[in-house]
Amino acid sequence: MRTAYYDLIQGKLYKISYKEELHVYKPIICLLYVLKDGISSYYVASLGGYCNGVSHYKLICGNEIQFKLYQKLNSSKYDFILECPENSGGFMEIKAMNDLTVIETTESLSDWQQIVTE
Repeated sequence: MRTAYYDLIQGKLYKISYKEELHVYKPIICLLYVLKDGISSYYVASLGGYCNGVSHYKLICGNEIQFKLYQKLNSSKYDFILECPENSGGFMEIKAMNDLTVIETTESLSDWQQIVTE
């Protein structure tokens, strides 16, 4: 288990992916610290890229998250995209296995499914 930190810039997309299927059963714990219109918020969410067509999302702390989350099946595991809105910024702390990647992306969201985060 390791902890990593990422700056979240307004209007950017961040792709969260498991490198291998082996670890998709171990959920990612995301802590999102959000500054929106000068108001600070804090969220804790759990994401799991489960195999066999089942993914998992759970908001553990906070309510009505301002960021949008998307999922897409990639081979037999789910990848996720976090969308940082135009009027929000902040940072994300992720606790997860070492085989996780988080990258800024410009990928089109047209074939991604939005996850309800309220």
